[in-house]
Amino acid sequence: LVRVDELEALQQSLAESERRNRTLIAALSEGIVLQQSDGRIVSYNQAALDILGLSEQQILGLTSFDPSWRAIHEDGSVFVAEDHPAMVTLRTGLPLRDVRMGIHRVDGSLVWIAVNSQPLFGEQSHTPEAVVASFSDVTSRMRAERAVVAEKEAALRYLNTAGVMMLLVGQDGFVRLANRRAAAVLQMSTEDLLG
Repeated sequence: LVRVDELEALQQSLAESERRNRTLIAALSEGIVLQQSDGRIVSYNQAALDILGLSEQQILGLTSFDPSWRAIHEDGSVFVAEDHPAMVTLRTGLPLRDVRMGIHRVDGSLVWIAVNSQPLFGEQSHTPEAVVASFSDVTSRMRAERAVVAEKEAALRYLNTAGVMMLLVGQDGFVRLANRRAAAVLQMSTEDLLG
């Protein structure tokens, strides 16, 4: 038998543990949502609202495959419902890491997120009863990556218009860019010259 004072102490300990966990999740800059097995969002943190541009009323009950998100892959193609990280995790029971997805906010802006999903199993269950999805805003990183690619492509176009052999060599001595003339003179492909 459990004494009343032991039961009260246990309840206080549980309440304190829940308060700490809620504070930890609230302090994260990463968005966190808990989705039931049908995909409906039932819990979230403030960062999730901020990243997704939603209010508390707007997020509850939404699914990650709601058409209002107009989710897209990096190549611009539509992210179909069954490919959403949370849905894949619910279906397979396997976690996913760093899945990039473009989400259209209610205000029309596009935000890029990197999503992680982790299954939540009940006792004695091999099928997830829910999924925890965490995500961070990677919009700035994606813009910077795309700017670097665009600069590299522009430099390569310039190099290829030159009638002379041109190589761009890094401080480490490795070839970073080579024009077609260099490849022809050295009788190698431009890809083989890199590195």
